[in-house]
Amino acid sequence: MSKILLIDNQPMIRFATRVLLEREGYDIVGETENGVEGLSLARSLRPDLVILDIAVPKLDGMEVLTRLAAMDVNLKLLVLTSLPAALYANRCLQAGATGYLSKQEQAVSLIAATKSVLSGYSLFPSTVHLPVPSQAGEDTQLLDSLSDRELAVLQNLANGKNNKEIAEQLFISHKTVSTYKSRLMDKLKTRNLVDLIDFARRYALPTA
Repeated sequence: MSKILLIDNQPMIRFATRVLLEREGYDIVGETENGVEGLSLARSLRPDLVILDIAVPKLDGMEVLTRLAAMDVNLKLLVLTSLPAALYANRCLQAGATGYLSKQEQAVSLIAATKSVLSGYSLFPSTVHLPVPSQAGEDTQLLDSLSDRELAVLQNLANGKNNKEIAEQLFISHKTVSTYKSRLMDKLKTRNLVDLIDFARRYALPTA
């Protein structure tokens, strides 16, 4: 019986995932809402598969993914998230994820994805490889130039969070958030904070 660990900050998602997969015969050995505890549980429980959302608190989700991938080459990592695949799927692949699935997919898709990655297959949306219109393509190139942490700050801006809330979410200082905002305005060629937030809402898609 395959052992699975769940890392997701939404209790209802964890509950639904647990019920769904236990009905399929999988052993859900643990669950947590944050990245720090997720890493600790992965070390102690030694699951075969970790199903995680990269939008988790206490440690940047991409950092969690990278550390999990480095922990055990045989560990399967399925990202289950509401974050847009166009921005995150390739990053997750490069960080070591085995698969990427949207939370908007039906339950049967999660079951199929779980079976696939545990069988040794990779599972990523084909849409990330499709060509994009010229302007969207230029904006995508700008987004691709961002670091994972810069993209996390942008995502939080898209959710309407202020500096204090972003600092608490990412465990960084208020001053560091301001520094990231300045970098984002420079990299994304926006004139002010209003334009930056507008860009964030157009391309980073609010998740809350």
